[in-house]
Amino acid sequence: MPNRRRAEPDEATFLLIQAGLDHIDQGITIFDRTLGLVAWNRVFFQMLEFPERLARRGTPFSAFMRHNAERGEYGPGDVDTLITQRVETARRFLPHAIERVRPNGRIIAVRGEPLPDGSGFVTVYSDVTEQRLQERRILAEKVGLESRLRLITDAVPALIAYIDRDERYQFVNRGYADWVGKRKEGVLGRKVRAILGPRVYDAIKPHIDAAFRGDRATYEYSDVRAGRTVHARSTLVPEVLDDGAVAGLFVLSSDITAEKAAQAALVQAQKMQAIGQLTGGLAHDFNNLLTIVIGNLATLAERPDTAEFVEPALAAARRGADLTRRLLAFARRQPLAPQPTEINALIASMVGLLDRSLSKDVEIALSHRAGTAYALVDPHQMENALINLALNARDAMPAGGRLAIATSLVDAADLDGFDDTVAPGDYVRVDVTDTGTGMDGETLSRAFEPFFTRKRPGSGLGLPMVYGFVKQSGGHIRLASAPGAGTTVTLLLPRAPEPAATLDLPETATSLPGRTALAEQRLVLVVEDEPDVRALLRRQLTEAGHAVLVAASGAEALELIETVEDLDVLVTDVVMPGRPDGLSLAAIARRRRPDLRIIVVTGHAERLAGPGRPAAPLPYPVLLKPFTAAELAAAVAADGPGRR
Repeated sequence: MPNRRRAEPDEATFLLIQAGLDHIDQGITIFDRTLGLVAWNRVFFQMLEFPERLARRGTPFSAFMRHNAERGEYGPGDVDTLITQRVETARRFLPHAIERVRPNGRIIAVRGEPLPDGSGFVTVYSDVTEQRLQERRILAEKVGLESRLRLITDAVPALIAYIDRDERYQFVNRGYADWVGKRKEGVLGRKVRAILGPRVYDAIKPHIDAAFRGDRATYEYSDVRAGRTVHARSTLVPEVLDDGAVAGLFVLSSDITAEKAAQAALVQAQKMQAIGQLTGGLAHDFNNLLTIVIGNLATLAERPDTAEFVEPALAAARRGADLTRRLLAFARRQPLAPQPTEINALIASMVGLLDRSLSKDVEIALSHRAGTAYALVDPHQMENALINLALNARDAMPAGGRLAIATSLVDAADLDGFDDTVAPGDYVRVDVTDTGTGMDGETLSRAFEPFFTRKRPGSGLGLPMVYGFVKQSGGHIRLASAPGAGTTVTLLLPRAPEPAATLDLPETATSLPGRTALAEQRLVLVVEDEPDVRALLRRQLTEAGHAVLVAASGAEALELIETVEDLDVLVTDVVMPGRPDGLSLAAIARRRRPDLRIIVVTGHAERLAGPGRPAAPLPYPVLLKPFTAAELAAAVAADGPGRR
């Protein structure tokens, strides 16, 4: 700064003011009404880098403007024009506050105020560079944080949104936008009713109203998207201000479609299990009743004067026996003989049979994605299942169509939609697809129930039998259908390792010798707790020429086995009250009397076969109720222990 000359008394005051102004850390200037410099401080000249020659009383405002314009402070343009514009503005003596970025990057805030008496104006200059840089850093951090929060909210498996008092969306994450089938930009600013639709909105409106009253609300709703019903569970959390008013609602939702499907599958599985238990119990009771009915009718049928009346009744009873066997198949209580079975070969061998079973207008197409596909199933029952599915497809295609059977090897990790949760493991998948009329929702939900059918009157046991076979084999089943779109039945069967050599089909527990002439009389012990069945068996064996002893329990039978040395054959029911039951009695008898021929009879086939595999093979033949007198006689007469 230039040295000031020795001050006169009025200048002494001026110098005192200048000294005081030099202690202020902001730049200050005072210009009079002629725009001449009256007062200033060092910070002003240092901050704005003006030359010291301008630091004198009376320096015109335009001199400062010219210096700035010539050094490029105001950017390109005619220097005189730039100066004139700024001088004309200053002459108005209006309050002003601006910020200017100098060429050196410093940010200067300029605030000017006119003096109260109109004699000039004072201007304060502040270097706000660090302050603005800090604000920018904070803003950048805030923007970065918001960006990260958006990334986080978009990544979380939840549907997140915020709606204001007008029920307009102010925020949605990607999950929520995807749920409503729109881009974020297509949701923001729009009302809930417009996005969710009137049906859903009307259903959830009471919960929205409750949340705007300050109560947290949780609810579930469903919607149809692309022909598929989806489900969501939502919670509305009010944003309550200090004065108690609700500014808006935070929305946290989750897609529970899979959960609902799992719940429905569990309910359906429990329902089918309950139906199966009831059906199986009734079938067992019918087995005993039909054994008595068929046995007595068969005896009456041998009399010529009653045959005309007995034969229809006997035929009806046999149809009842067949129906009972079908019910046992649904109830998963049929005897199975599972073995590693090459499914592709089995299906290929059935083409001729299937072709004869279907109309000439139905095309059969086979495909498989693996060279071999071994499953652990009973091959005979697998054939029956495919025949039942083919017959169902035939009925669904009265005008002809296409029946496709496809096989593949799959892993449980990628499977859903089946009757219940698929256990981890490898499976053989069999898809049977027709191009028929398809099923509506109610029919699809009840298709596995016994006697439920929308076709012509009949037993309605085709699909239930397939269901029972698959479940008893340790597999799973799935139906996919829609009206006019055909039906696909998918079977998942436990995969089996390829056997070292081709297995011959083992003789099942129900296989019995054919009719044979009785070689000699036997002494037979019949053990049966049901009096009418016991009496029937005794009469049938007596008429076949055998001597018969009877026992009503296992304990009673053991006494006879111990005391009657001439016993040849033991015929025992499996399920009896008390101890021992039939199988335990047979085992005890085999240990004590190795020469005794043992035959077990039962209407409880599941006692002989566990889920997915048979029990240990029995060392004696099995008769499944109801059976005929000839079958009983043949079993007793067959060669084996007890024949002398």
